[in-house]
Amino acid sequence: MVRHNYTDAQKAEAVDLSVEVGATEAARQTGISKRSINTWRNQAGHTARANIKKTEAATEVLVAVAAEKRQELRGLLLDAGIHHVRQSIAADSGRDAQAWMIGAGIGVDKYRLEMGEATGRMETVDLASAESTIDLEVERLAKLHDAKHA
Repeated sequence: MVRHNYTDAQKAEAVDLSVEVGATEAARQTGISKRSINTWRNQAGHTARANIKKTEAATEVLVAVAAEKRQELRGLLLDAGIHHVRQSIAADSGRDAQAWMIGAGIGVDKYRLEMGEATGRMETVDLASAESTIDLEVERLAKLHDAKHA
């Protein structure tokens, strides 16, 4: 094994670099062994404890940023849902209205998931009652459509 004699300035530079980018990357950039850099770091008082505190602080910042982004995403999902509902109301055809409402439903489901709510439902429906309700709704929508295009 070849023994190298590094100047104090080279050691300090390697230690400073390792604090910024880590010992492995500092070793790669300087050509000095990782073991030597870690030894000098410890001698200089750069302990793992200080790095843990820096990591914890950086993690707290990232968690806060992620929370802000999630809040923004929730707002965007609600806005998209409202936009899709409005587009379905203004749609010229039933097919377009259906497509817009599917988009609205997806947006609302995603929002509810972001809020921690369950989106699945289990329901028991009487088929005759459901058909009657659907028939009434179809009639109502047909009247609305006719009135809109009259």
